[in-house]
Amino acid sequence: MRQSQLFTKTKKEVPKDEVSKNAQLLIRAGFVHKEMAGVYDYLPLGLRVIEKIRGIIREEMNAIGGQEVSLSTLQDPEIWKTTDRWSDEKIDVWFKTTLKNENELGLGCTHEEPMARMIRSHISSYRDLPRVTYQFQTKFRNELRAKSGIMRGREFLMKDMYSYCRSEAELDVFYEKAIEAYKNVYARTGIGDKTYLTFASGGMFSKFSHEFQTVCDAGEDHIYLGFVPHHRLRAVDHVGADLFTAVCRQAVHEQRVGLGGSHHRRIDAPIGKRLHARFVLRLIAHAGPHVGGHQV
Repeated sequence: MRQSQLFTKTKKEVPKDEVSKNAQLLIRAGFVHKEMAGVYDYLPLGLRVIEKIRGIIREEMNAIGGQEVSLSTLQDPEIWKTTDRWSDEKIDVWFKTTLKNENELGLGCTHEEPMARMIRSHISSYRDLPRVTYQFQTKFRNELRAKSGIMRGREFLMKDMYSYCRSEAELDVFYEKAIEAYKNVYARTGIGDKTYLTFASGGMFSKFSHEFQTVCDAGEDHIYLGFVPHHRLRAVDHVGADLFTAVCRQAVHEQRVGLGGSHHRRIDAPIGKRLHARFVLRLIAHAGPHVGGHQV
């Protein structure tokens, strides 16, 4: 299609309530349309970019054995109660709704529990492992503030991947494969030279995690650049000095601002045990590049 045939037009003005630079530029260029705070529509040009990125990610995930699925956004409260993650005191970003029959449902903010339950119904022996599943899925998070454009949305597209392994050693091998796959994604999208693997908080998932961070003036996080190439520490309050000391014993010589990219977390035996798996599944969750979410 010729650009002259697009129904979208470039604009000089942006919504008065839009303070984020990334959203201002994308709105003016005709890539996205703002519905409300934290909620954006992707127009033909924006969707074209997303589909190209999705294609690159799909190729890299398939190359390490990933199998693509698509799980429902609607969440059964019972499975989340089993792992003690349904309460708003434990997970404070749930969107919850009530059906006409007065049963409660959630809108998926992540998919560890339903993915593990789905795998459990198809895996009957340790001989069936390892297995890797991933999806491109719309997530919903009830953010208190959604003022950072597509970097912190209440509705966003996320690619998340989950691996199921027989042993710690098998998990370690796949963990490194996944890291290399994500490095390939960032290299192929042209930001590999400014993207670093950092240590960070695990948020709602685990105590610590790895996170890829891309150095950018519009970033929300501060990362400390040490002496290990492409291996950095993200500075967030709840990581704490103990992690900083353990991971970055060398002198820190530079601090930069970065955008979060993808998380790598070990969510080991507990979920498998609480979901009554026939055998303990060792799970690693890879929350891939987010579009319109916490990470871009």
